[in-house]
Amino acid sequence: MTICIIGAGAEGSLFGGYFAANGHDVSFLDIDRDLVDSINADGITVERPGKSDIEYGPFATTDPTEIGESDFVFVLVKAQDTRAAMESAEPLLGDDTVVVTLQNGYTSYEVIGEYTDR
Repeated sequence: MTICIIGAGAEGSLFGGYFAANGHDVSFLDIDRDLVDSINADGITVERPGKSDIEYGPFATTDPTEIGESDFVFVLVKAQDTRAAMESAEPLLGDDTVVVTLQNGYTSYEVIGEYTDR
């Protein structure tokens, strides 16, 4: 299963780690070039006290065409950035792509709905 996470912050990295640990192909789309370069150079480590850490090396980019169509797209950006995230997400979305939001606030799903088939 191919998963793209839009927003490579703490929540995105956490969810991405668990997806990667379960064998899924995880990519990140983020607007922060320094963060993208750091992920590509060093990977991500999810520290789990009392358990082994999850270390993984997902592909990260600022260009959604480098990822392409994904099975699942998780939107994990700040609510005010949702529209910009979805405007850039078109290359990620296919006919069967499932888009999931895990954001604070209830209006983000309405913005996402403007770019997807609910």
